[in-house]
Amino acid sequence: GSSGGSGAAVASGIVPIAIGTDTGGSIRIPAAYCGTVGLKPTYGLISRDGCQQLGMTLDHMGPLAATVRDCALSMNAMSDRADYTAYGRDLKGVRIGWPANFYFDSVDSRIAAAVARARDAARDAGATIHNVPVPDIAKLNTAARVILLCEASALMQKYVQRRGDFGADVLALLEQGLLLPAVDYVNAQRVRKAFFVEFKMLFEKIDCLFTATTPMTAPAIGSTTVSINGVEEDVRLASTRLVRGINAIGYPAISVPCGEVDGVPASLQIIGRPYAETLLLGAAAVID
Repeated sequence: GSSGGSGAAVASGIVPIAIGTDTGGSIRIPAAYCGTVGLKPTYGLISRDGCQQLGMTLDHMGPLAATVRDCALSMNAMSDRADYTAYGRDLKGVRIGWPANFYFDSVDSRIAAAVARARDAARDAGATIHNVPVPDIAKLNTAARVILLCEASALMQKYVQRRGDFGADVLALLEQGLLLPAVDYVNAQRVRKAFFVEFKMLFEKIDCLFTATTPMTAPAIGSTTVSINGVEEDVRLASTRLVRGINAIGYPAISVPCGEVDGVPASLQIIGRPYAETLLLGAAAVID
């Protein structure tokens, strides 16, 4: 992800806190793979001034840190909306959604088990668990991907002829975006608008949603495919599958380590309603 350096720098102890950008998961994915805490705040909460844009309506800024506490301190430095260190570890009355569809359909069984243990720890801290059907996340992912391809290509259009300045993978994605018709972008935005309504209805029943951050642990450098429960998948698509859609609706989400698989970090993603960062930090603190 675009914040892989931030995740690695924190995990290796070079720095205690780093800033990341998240357009399709690039705070939460490095956090998950490196075993750090990564928070994608509500869209627009943290200023993007001075940051290289990628997707104008998808980009989020946020912290990666060694602990939940450090993540909260980072948020206090970046936003004056709340005291983010004022979270509590008592989850009494908090309604946690446990997805009945999509989020565990193709996840390494050992990661799913680690996330389930995190759910149980939250229940022991006073939360109630509610099995809930979630909206069609695969469809939301598709819409988010179309929006990103179009917006990134528009931003980079004046540079795309400098082919030698781009990696082959990035260049291929920009060229895809240039080929998409405007009607696809408009329709993707219409789909996105419908999902705002669906998620608002979902979060009338729950306060946060527990999922895995990534369906597998960190893949080997240079690998293009990964095997998940015996099924081969594209590394990029698998890595972003559980995190991309939330950028499209702008909800906050945090990734927190919840165990290990063969000595490599496994991580929990907690998704909340807009401006519920303090609640997410409190729930993550129970796990961290």
